[in-house]
Amino acid sequence: MKDLIRQLQKSAASLDRREAAQALGACGAAAVEPLCRALADASPEVRAAAVASLGAIGDARAVAPICRALEDSSPLVQQRAREALSRLCASGALWQALAAVKISAPVWLTKALGNIGAPAVEPLCRALTQHRASSVRAMAAEMLGAIGDARAVEVLCRALTDRAVAVRAAAAEALGRIGDERAAEPLRRAAADANDTVRARASIALQRFGEEGLKQSLIAALKAKSPSARAAAARQLGQRKDRDAVLPLCAALKDNDIEVRVAAVEALGNIGDDRAVQPLIDALRDAFTLRSPWLNFVAGVLLLIGSVLLGGVVMVLLIAMVIACAAVLLIFIKDAAFSLIEFVGILWEAFLSLFRKSLKFFRLPRRRDRLCLAIAEALAQIAEQSPTPELRAAIPDLKAVSADVIQQDEPTRRASRRAAHRIKVLTERLKNLPLPASAPQPDAATLPRVVDSPKPDIETLPRVE
Repeated sequence: MKDLIRQLQKSAASLDRREAAQALGACGAAAVEPLCRALADASPEVRAAAVASLGAIGDARAVAPICRALEDSSPLVQQRAREALSRLCASGALWQALAAVKISAPVWLTKALGNIGAPAVEPLCRALTQHRASSVRAMAAEMLGAIGDARAVEVLCRALTDRAVAVRAAAAEALGRIGDERAAEPLRRAAADANDTVRARASIALQRFGEEGLKQSLIAALKAKSPSARAAAARQLGQRKDRDAVLPLCAALKDNDIEVRVAAVEALGNIGDDRAVQPLIDALRDAFTLRSPWLNFVAGVLLLIGSVLLGGVVMVLLIAMVIACAAVLLIFIKDAAFSLIEFVGILWEAFLSLFRKSLKFFRLPRRRDRLCLAIAEALAQIAEQSPTPELRAAIPDLKAVSADVIQQDEPTRRASRRAAHRIKVLTERLKNLPLPASAPQPDAATLPRVVDSPKPDIETLPRVE
């Protein structure tokens, strides 16, 4: 082997160096380093022979040099490098190179995996499921999507639940590029992911399976565990202006999270379907429950003063109790002293809780101010697109919101005033029309009955001869 190495390194004839490179392919791991140095030879034939021999040896140390040979100026060397990497995939050497990566995959390895094609699917799937570094798992998912082999679908579907956001997003994008029907249901679940990027990638991927699949996934995401996922699904449904989503969005108006309710209101306004009118009016009444702002303001002040006075009375009683009983308790009953301290702590916590609730009395309407603003704008949008008599029922509520200078901000009052005026103008010609629920029903007594209809005289009918 030493003679072959000497011939490879020092022979002046490129034909001799090529033959030496070819012969070293049968020498095993000891020939890896000389063959790697031969990749810098001036002759393309020598470089191609060295790459082919490295692929035949199948040593993991040759992965990086062979990957760099993919960018060689000679098409022959590039072809031999692709063939060698395919053999390394089969031997497991490529997986060893991937496993050796600690933080992120180098550029040469990423490009190589993209050039190999189908033979790289198995080591990439293994990297996606077993590698510790999330950046390598994400790279593996991206390369599997670029290769587009259906064998990776199941592994990518499992990667949609990976703990790393980058891996989940890359898996969703890869499944969209492959377009296999088996990925439809996992992608629908991913459309309700807690992360915005993952939801967006999953929604885009679902478009490969038709509009119906995307719509159903977004409607299902309205019941996701994450409030941000529910809000994002509502916004996307509003952007799509899909009228089939009106009823699910109306149900989302009762969500526990105010951001979800605001997103559902905005979506209903974008869609502009008149079926949302009554649910929006009910939501406005739920958000704006204090009909007499000044009276409730006085009640809140009295509640605050009462909590302060009650706290003062409690403190006076506690001080008196401590002064009267401290000596006796500390001298005769040591354990009772600790019980008294605990009792004082309980009373103090009760006072603080009452004080916080009295302050919350004023803060709560402010938190609902955004919801009132969104509802007013949504009702105005519906009036522009689908004016209906039911909208006039919202005018008194909108006027009440616009007159509340205590609990509502100026933008909310202005939007409510503008919405009430716009609804009144657009529905002026419809105000005398009956509402569908109160439409007059015909009186059964005035309808003609079959038994009262005149019967034909048999004698007058012509006879058939």
